Amino acid sequence: MDLKTACEIIGVKEDCSMEELIEQYYALTEKRLTPEELEDVQNAYNVLRDHIETTTPPPKLSFKEKFNHFFYHYKIHFFGGIFLAAMIGLLGYQIVNSQIEKIKESKLPPPAVEIMLFGDYNEHTDLTPIEDAIDEAFPEWDRVKISVVYSPANLETELAFAAMQKSVAVLATERPDIYIFDSDHLEGFIEDAPLVRLNQFESEEGTEERWVMYQQENDDQEYIYGIDITDSELFKDSEVADASKIAVIRDDSENIDNSIEFILRSIK
Repeated sequence: MDLKTACEIIGVKEDCSMEELIEQYYALTEKRLTPEELEDVQNAYNVLRDHIETTTPPPKLSFKEKFNHFFYHYKIHFFGGIFLAAMIGLLGYQIVNSQIEKIKESKLPPPAVEIMLFGDYNEHTDLTPIEDAIDEAFPEWDRVKISVVYSPANLETELAFAAMQKSVAVLATERPDIYIFDSDHLEGFIEDAPLVRLNQFESEEGTEERWVMYQQENDDQEYIYGIDITDSELFKDSEVADASKIAVIRDDSENIDNSIEFILRSIK
């Protein structure tokens, strides 16, 4: 770009001062310009700046003026860098925290049973009352692992939809022994999930109303796949006490006997 064209784009004369150039440049960049127009303005500014710097000695700027000049031209890079650093820091924190949790868990005894509460439960539910109740009910067990996965029943907002997507990913990757579903989420899971038939509950008197019967694709009839433990004493002092809770067991669980025992004691 030649000097004449640069002057026409910026709107200054060839003998303009650096102050005039900067003032006019600021005024132009405050307007709504297309990317092509903005590129032309930037190129014209560079041509005129180089011309002024080679024909006149640069003025001595104070530190404040230098800082303001730098900040104006690089503010996008500045804030972008801060944002990127914050995101990298957050991701790094999550990775490190996850590794710390894994190391801590590796030093604990293996859980007698792993339980996942999945549904429209508060993901920040305080699990301490449940853990304490289980410790009291199962003194012979060294440890029980419990987690909560929030999956909203109402998907009217983008946040709810994102939470649902996250919960599906967790459901596909985690392998607890027992799932405890709310009534809204059970049906979508039980259809083809690899679950244990809980036929032994047929001999448990007074449990008929708790049975969740279902006929999966390869079944010749309906079988008991879930047990309603909504009113279990193990949850009475917890935040999920009033929520519906149906327990099912994965058929590849390494703790099937403990899982069945957990459900049995939950309803007694």
